[in-house]
Amino acid sequence: MDDPGEDPPDPRFLPILLYVLGSTVLYFEQTDIVGRYFKTPSARTEILARMELATQTLTAFTQAFLTGRIVRWFGLAATMAIMPAVSALGFALVGLSATGLVPLLGTFVVFSVLRRGTNFSLTNPAMEVCFTVVSREDKFKAKNFIGTFVYRAGDQLAAWTYGGLTALGLGLAGIAWVTAPVSLVLLALTVWLGRRQEELA
Repeated sequence: MDDPGEDPPDPRFLPILLYVLGSTVLYFEQTDIVGRYFKTPSARTEILARMELATQTLTAFTQAFLTGRIVRWFGLAATMAIMPAVSALGFALVGLSATGLVPLLGTFVVFSVLRRGTNFSLTNPAMEVCFTVVSREDKFKAKNFIGTFVYRAGDQLAAWTYGGLTALGLGLAGIAWVTAPVSLVLLALTVWLGRRQEELA
């Protein structure tokens, strides 16, 4: 049993940190890919708007009809694992695009929509459930820390990492291959966190 006098750091920030790292890498890759395929500002705006519409439609549909059912049918841990699994597969497929085995633009668009949609509709609600087993004070302290320091630190760390990998000569596909294992770590952490919440509940 944990010592009640201990005040360990809240582990919920770790999945958020890794998610932010992946999201920032995805943002830089989006800038690269969209700029590569769409040469005018209006064309870039149009494809990004279509992607955002698809993401929000997927999110709304999933939250309205599927989120609660998925949590009940498969459990919290499995629900939280969906987005990291999509991330690992998506980054690997973007990495494969360098070989010509998969089309880069189509793969990236589908990956980006699925990743963001499953995060908004499944991962975010599931993470909120994780906070139901802690005290009100701990919940708001942790959420304030995550919402400020963790997000900003994750963005900055990812930007430095992306710049460093680019300086080492890695292109878009190489950086995607580096990011795929990070998503597997995120997958393991979310499964652990989901199971931990179920035990405490």
